[in-house]
Amino acid sequence: MVEITRLDSAGLRQYIASEEFENAPVIAISKHRALSQLHNPRANPKDTLLLLARIDNRLVGYLGVLPDLMFTDHGREIRCGWMSCLWVDPAQRGKKIAQKLISDCFAAWDSKILLTEFTAAAGSLYHKTGLFAGLRALEGRRWYIRADLNRILSPKKEVFRRLSPLLKTLDASINLVLDTLRPLKPVRTSLTFRYVTHVPEEAADMIRRTSAGELFGRQPDDINWILAHPWILTRQWLDNTVERYHFSSFEKSFECRAILTTAYESPTVFMVYTFRNGHLRIPYIYGSNDDDALHTVKYLVSQLKVRTLTLYNQNIIHLLMENGWNLAHSRIVERHYLISRTLHQEAGDISRFGIQDGDGDCAFT
Repeated sequence: MVEITRLDSAGLRQYIASEEFENAPVIAISKHRALSQLHNPRANPKDTLLLLARIDNRLVGYLGVLPDLMFTDHGREIRCGWMSCLWVDPAQRGKKIAQKLISDCFAAWDSKILLTEFTAAAGSLYHKTGLFAGLRALEGRRWYIRADLNRILSPKKEVFRRLSPLLKTLDASINLVLDTLRPLKPVRTSLTFRYVTHVPEEAADMIRRTSAGELFGRQPDDINWILAHPWILTRQWLDNTVERYHFSSFEKSFECRAILTTAYESPTVFMVYTFRNGHLRIPYIYGSNDDDALHTVKYLVSQLKVRTLTLYNQNIIHLLMENGWNLAHSRIVERHYLISRTLHQEAGDISRFGIQDGDGDCAFT
């Protein structure tokens, strides 16, 4: 018989300090993800953060929940949770463990649930439950900015490993041509760029103003939490968490930081970005000057030597395409969001409220 256990903040602390967590072949969360959950400024102590499915005291499935707030008309707040990291032991499939985890999650959260970044197979499961409605889809674009044949091909076959010096030379030649055709560096000398690890005081009001019309309206405290507690850590050597936890926990190269852009000493743009193995994403963009935001993106791409860039901000995408980036290979990408029917009914018409790329758990990875 499948038994479902709900963990609130106290239960989660006990779980990551338990003998089961230290010795089990499968764990339901990494320690740093758990600590991130425990520092969430939008979480209440009794919120269910993690659900464990066990058979005969053995972990056979789990489901995480990220507490959040939704802001609708007249500043009304609705407490809700993002389903995240659903896993079921492949040997136990057919026992409806996933459905039981989802059902118990809905019971714990009064059916006020959202989710995004799910696979096609998971999406099929969620639709079959009849519990969800489509919220919306964000359309973005992914650019393949720099040639990276050596990194891609060398691990695949011995012949490519032997050709590694040639591939590196070819990458450098291609990138030289691309950099010439596609201007990356910002051209406005009046702008200054400063990397930061938290929200500076001078950017706080800009974040509050920009987020006023957004569905999840991130505040400076939320941004500081995201910057301080990513779900992926940089580590050149990997411990057994990688084998025991079935979602991303460590990378050889990962950073979650922010950049503040100023013009004549006045802040104009604040961005949160993640840079993972050469792939740049910008989960949050604050400020009303799209031209300065364009130059900030170009600055990041140039400084970080970005290989791929994914953006969902349509204004900046349009400006990049007008500034020579149509010459780079790119493709349209989409991110779909689901909302529980109960939450959708309570929230009413929320189509006019904005959603940023980082909303949900997307900013953490």
